[in-house]
Amino acid sequence: MVYPPASRDRAESKEPARGNGRFETCLTCSNAQNTAVSGVGEVVNNKECKTCERKESAQDPTTVRNTLQYHPKRDFTYFSESVLEKLGSINVLNAKTDLLRNEIHPMFQKANWDETLQDAWEPLVPVLRLASRFVGHNEMLPFWHQLLYDRRVMPKLSAKFGHETEHFCAIDPLEETQARHTACFLAFYGKVGVWKIGFYDRNDERSAHAYTRRDTGNPMGTGTFSFIKLSLVYREILTAHASGHTSLPHSQLLRVQFSLATTIIHEVAHAVRNASSFSEHEPYYGDQILNELGRAWESWAFGGILHPVCGWKDMRLGITLLTPWPPWWQQNPPGERNGCPLPQLIGDLPESTDMWVVSMEYIQLVQTEEFWRGDIPKRGIAALKIPQTIGRREWKFSGVNDGKSETVYGGECQK
Repeated sequence: MVYPPASRDRAESKEPARGNGRFETCLTCSNAQNTAVSGVGEVVNNKECKTCERKESAQDPTTVRNTLQYHPKRDFTYFSESVLEKLGSINVLNAKTDLLRNEIHPMFQKANWDETLQDAWEPLVPVLRLASRFVGHNEMLPFWHQLLYDRRVMPKLSAKFGHETEHFCAIDPLEETQARHTACFLAFYGKVGVWKIGFYDRNDERSAHAYTRRDTGNPMGTGTFSFIKLSLVYREILTAHASGHTSLPHSQLLRVQFSLATTIIHEVAHAVRNASSFSEHEPYYGDQILNELGRAWESWAFGGILHPVCGWKDMRLGITLLTPWPPWWQQNPPGERNGCPLPQLIGDLPESTDMWVVSMEYIQLVQTEEFWRGDIPKRGIAALKIPQTIGRREWKFSGVNDGKSETVYGGECQK
């Protein structure tokens, strides 16, 4: 899970407006501050909390930022909720859910889930139909084909790191025989059960959306078994809504389904690699400088990586697209996680990172048969790229820009 840097914005409280501003609460020390209201596309210009100023004034700004960037409540939202609403990232008119009718891919069949699934199968069906499109549609196969069959060794990096280091690129389009062979192999993985999917019970905002763990004690013919664990928050949200205990707005439910489907495929990318190779080290994709296959798939499919506003798994304020990846605040500590070495940087991090607002129109469109039977066959993977229209650019502490941020505007959907 990638956390954007801490914002200086504050969440709105229930207090009435005072003067020409809003009455908001500092999420670091809970002190209320009166703040100026900005328009669409402008950052909320908050006055700095005096208590926090006293605490932070004696520290180097870089140290302060590094300390705060993983605080879940200070996670990204440069736009107020009202601005996000105007930008179309929270609600869409006449939102409809459960519009996909395709079969669920064999890799997501019930037999591949553990006991933590409980009563979540029916609420998960729309999610798994979307995930099945992401992995099984012909236009989505180039990434998986190259990951499975066309990884190439990088001699210089292999010598530098002391282990075989691989690289691959997605080729679009595939030949018919290549597409058919890849689709059959992915279905085979699902049918023989090379991973188990379930939920893990660390139910808090700091926990990851999901993780994949290699089972090194269970080798198979071509690789190792995997355990895919999804945050329990997802199961609770979907089952509570399905049972009528809570009622999510349709737009928010669409965001949750989209987020969980993409999260599942993110983890499947790791699991497919584990099943097809005994190597602990993941390959690098394209021109990316960090070898993280889940992020590689997101970048290939959407043009960047997905992240919920404020990091909330219930997607209450929408979703953002981060470009480029990895972001400038990416940390690269040595060590391992879930039985695999942590990704290794092979280049310099960017000077800035853009965080684009993802519209609800896009999120709803992707979950329709019209999109997968019309737009995708006609335009290919370019149809899935998220339009980059408005967002924020965050600069690193470089001695030049010193962590400033600014509104950025893009054009049409970029290929």
